[in-house]
Amino acid sequence: MVGGVPGFAMEEELAPAIAARRLTRPAPPGFARLALPRHATLLKALYRLPQEEEDLKALLTVLIWYATEGHGNARNGGIVISSANREELERVKAAYERISDGKGYIHVGSKRDSAWRLYLGAEAVRVLAEHHCGKGAAQKRLPDFLFTLPRPYLEYAWEELLKTDGSRRLSREQAKGSEAYQRLYGEFKTISPILAAQVGVLLSLLGHDYSVYLYPRPGKAPAYRIRYVSGEGKPGGRHKRYTHRLFRRPAQGEWVYDIACEGLHNFVCGVGSVVCHNTNEPEYRKLQANEYMEALRDRTIKIDVPYILRVSDEVKIYQRDFSKVRAKHIAPHTLEMAATWAVLTRLEPPKRAGLTLMQKLKLYDGKLLPGWTEEAVRELMAEAKREGLEGISPRYIQDKISNVLVTSEEPCINPFMVMNELEEGLKHHSLISDEKTRERYKALLQEVKAEYAEIVKNEVQRAIAADEEALNRLFHNYIDHVKAYVLGEKVKNPYTGAPEPPNERLMRSIEERIEIPESRKDDFRREIMNYIGALALEGRQFTYKDNERLRRALELKLFDDQKDTIRLSALVSGVVDPETQAKIDVVKARLIRDHGYCEHCASGVLEFAASIFARGER
Repeated sequence: MVGGVPGFAMEEELAPAIAARRLTRPAPPGFARLALPRHATLLKALYRLPQEEEDLKALLTVLIWYATEGHGNARNGGIVISSANREELERVKAAYERISDGKGYIHVGSKRDSAWRLYLGAEAVRVLAEHHCGKGAAQKRLPDFLFTLPRPYLEYAWEELLKTDGSRRLSREQAKGSEAYQRLYGEFKTISPILAAQVGVLLSLLGHDYSVYLYPRPGKAPAYRIRYVSGEGKPGGRHKRYTHRLFRRPAQGEWVYDIACEGLHNFVCGVGSVVCHNTNEPEYRKLQANEYMEALRDRTIKIDVPYILRVSDEVKIYQRDFSKVRAKHIAPHTLEMAATWAVLTRLEPPKRAGLTLMQKLKLYDGKLLPGWTEEAVRELMAEAKREGLEGISPRYIQDKISNVLVTSEEPCINPFMVMNELEEGLKHHSLISDEKTRERYKALLQEVKAEYAEIVKNEVQRAIAADEEALNRLFHNYIDHVKAYVLGEKVKNPYTGAPEPPNERLMRSIEERIEIPESRKDDFRREIMNYIGALALEGRQFTYKDNERLRRALELKLFDDQKDTIRLSALVSGVVDPETQAKIDVVKARLIRDHGYCEHCASGVLEFAASIFARGER
């Protein structure tokens, strides 16, 4: 529950600060606290279901009451929750104390009203509540994780909402409804449009119909009322009569635009008073051109839902479908490369000079590129109006991956198998109407293959250079010489004991691996020394893993030093002596251990990488 919440830390993250005596109170397993002195209140952060169901319900109680009746305490920290019902506040207080080692107290409140106040004084609960539920009455919301929980928790959340700004009070007319209607009825009021929408989604997930009313309030933010509705058991039974009338209507013409049609595959959902229907653009254009559908056109709002444009999100679609495949192993990056190609087909060519389509894809996926900020990426997205409305669908990718899994006789499928199947399928793709688009998609596949080659090279290089002891030796040697260079000192020769000037050749042999030019070497070395100093002030020791660029440079240097001894080129010629085979087996074992390869695909990747290195590519 504290993942991504600023300032929180759990047991393992607090260890360095406690060891340095900047913090004195650790967090036990499953709990978290703010990583700041004097903010030691513990909150339960891990909930194991179903064993800790009551604990999770306690958390939901605190967050829902904060979202509806609470606010941050600007004067003393923590949060304040108000209610005219002291018994309910006692229940919320008990829920808070169940998931925290902090205490709450209830006060009579101000003289201006009769409400009671529950004070939860820990700053940790304020940070957690504001992260999950927002702040300010008009911006409050339910926690996002609620909608991923099983149905019993959704029912519990609805009941809690009715105890806050909700009501089960029935009018005289409503009291004539059935017993089921009276049991399910409830209404909720709020001024937060986000919270109102979320309550509607919550009711939809529970399978309830509901209505939303907007109440303008002069000089104030409008209010929303969300109310459970049902025709069952009420005078007139409007739902039953309406459904009967709808299904009895004869269908005229080729297309039917009724809300629902018995026996047909119309995908329709009702969200409150709004009817949602999915379609594609040709069908929508045909509806717009139908002169007999003027009334429906006037009431239709078109919302474009583009394909996914983030590779990391696209991959999740395929992981959901293929992660449980047991008959064959799916090599690392197979799904990722398929997703990369799919997203590339949906992107518009960048208009910015010097920006490639692959770089644009990486920016959209949250990768950092020199000279690009988040604001610049948002502007880049805004330039492409129809991006994601065309291109290859996830369904096509899923079909082709399935084909490879079924037809391949190999024990493992790899990215090249899938990419070849994707290319073969383009010849018969029914939605590609012109040869120019087909050729563009084929060219994008070549870009994806080049990207995959880079990934494989990097992984093999890391596997070869994954000698922790050798990396540490090279790292400490480099740092000793950099320190002497920056401070204008000399380095003691470990063999002769004589002071010597810093080894410029050693330092440049590492820096050149990550393309640090001669003119920038001083800046890079000072940057490393400043980073070491900053960590020292925090009581931490600098390692090569703390700086991604330096780590990569050391790995490449060690790879270049060791690749000739391993002789991957022997794999290309097919002549491998026992000593070389033993070294290759070590690299293969690292690929299996660190990168998720199996015995079969690890061998294939090593042969592929060997052919790249044999061409002289680094």
